[in-house]
Amino acid sequence: MARRSVSYETGERMTHENVTNVLSFSKYAQQELGLSLPLGNGRRQGWYKFLGQELVVQGWQISDLVDTVDFIKARRLKCHTPQGILWYVADSIKVNSKRTEFESDSNLHTKVANALAVETDDGWARRLSLAKGKALELVYANWVAERAVG
Repeated sequence: MARRSVSYETGERMTHENVTNVLSFSKYAQQELGLSLPLGNGRRQGWYKFLGQELVVQGWQISDLVDTVDFIKARRLKCHTPQGILWYVADSIKVNSKRTEFESDSNLHTKVANALAVETDDGWARRLSLAKGKALELVYANWVAERAVG
């Protein structure tokens, strides 16, 4: 007989919005990765307690764990136990922070492009167009400060 996922048992698939606590996270991980929770009520309660303590000690949020499950699934990494998810949290957070940095960089470049469109001073236009990385952030902040005052 084929193995059924949690989604068929409850009638609906869990999404990011549905995951709000350790219990719902465990069900989400079970649904997405096909993991089995520890057998027996005592072991399962121990897992929930351990996971809650790890969230506090490591400073993680439930959303970090949900992103980790998606990270494991997208990269097709092997994870056979619920505890195995915790091994990948740091990598998942690193990947998500790089994605956020990229989005903020693209927002900064959009702002600089808009500034270049309205800038009439050749010196500021040259500085804004040639700066890169952290220097671009500083030049743009200086441009905003000077243009807001003057």
